[in-house]
Amino acid sequence: MEKTATSSLKLDGYKIVNGERQFMGTLLCDYNPSKKNLNCTFRNKDYDDWEYTLSGDTLQGTLTIEGGKTLYRRISVKRQRPH
Repeated sequence: MEKTATSSLKLDGYKIVNGERQFMGTLLCDYNPSKKNLNCTFRNKDYDDWEYTLSGDTLQGTLTIEGGKTLYRRISVKRQRPH
């Protein structure tokens, strides 16, 4: 049986500046396990739309703004497993 229900989660974003972790904000997200897709927003979908796809240890996605009219950022992160 294929999973079709979505799960909601909050994703905290940080950046590293001069070696120190700084909080940037919290994204509100919905995860669709059948599509391995994560859709998030900081304010609302008309303002910012974060879309990620999970593949193994890699999460790739985009941030669009202005109701999807402007591609603002491409994101790619990879989980590093302990040795």
